[in-house]
Amino acid sequence: MKSTGLNPMQTFNAFLCGAGNSFACSAARDVAAGVLGSCHPLLIYGGVGVGKTHLLHAVGNERIRINPLALILNFSSEQFMNEMIQALRGNKMDRFRNSIRTVDLLLVDDIQFMAGKEATQEEFFNSIEALQRAGRQVVATCRTMRDRGAVIDEALLSRLCGGVIVRIEAPDQETRLLFLRKKAIEHGLDLSEEVALHFATVTTGDLRRVEGNLVTLKAFAAGSQLEITVDLLRSLLRLE
Repeated sequence: MKSTGLNPMQTFNAFLCGAGNSFACSAARDVAAGVLGSCHPLLIYGGVGVGKTHLLHAVGNERIRINPLALILNFSSEQFMNEMIQALRGNKMDRFRNSIRTVDLLLVDDIQFMAGKEATQEEFFNSIEALQRAGRQVVATCRTMRDRGAVIDEALLSRLCGGVIVRIEAPDQETRLLFLRKKAIEHGLDLSEEVALHFATVTTGDLRRVEGNLVTLKAFAAGSQLEITVDLLRSLLRLE
């Protein structure tokens, strides 16, 4: 087995599916199981903290569970760029390309950071082409196609858009509530239904913010003997 940087905690079982991410979750499961086929790269698109990276790692972890001998590489776009630069400087591009283009599954996170970096985009595009010709799978995540005015190369964008594009929306209240209950148990916090519902209602946005507020609440609770109430929650986190 060959794997690079997969987080074993980020699995499908640990991923909360809701109204805003059910299609993305389904498509990711299909890729992990080999259902979509090699002719379809998968692009997972969405804002900060909505679960793109978790889903990317879940694909890799599930593929390994199904096939422990699967060859998998997982890169952030920065890692991809840095390793390519090192290979160029060391005159080892053939080795770099071979290490990428012989895997069963290539995972690349945050490709929006490749915007404006033509050589990196060209190398990534050629890697996708080579992997597809060999019947292999590519999954990438992206927050936006623009970064300070720079854009993703049209050829690369066209190749990715020729596959399956799934968007993860910001979590709705029901998903935030499920996430909050799960994380409260993990952090050892006993929240009443009233507090949990208010917390999930007023803490909008991404799930990182929900967990960040929960960690703040845990730190306060650990140093005081006060019961966690809605009024305390409002005062401590300045939630309206």
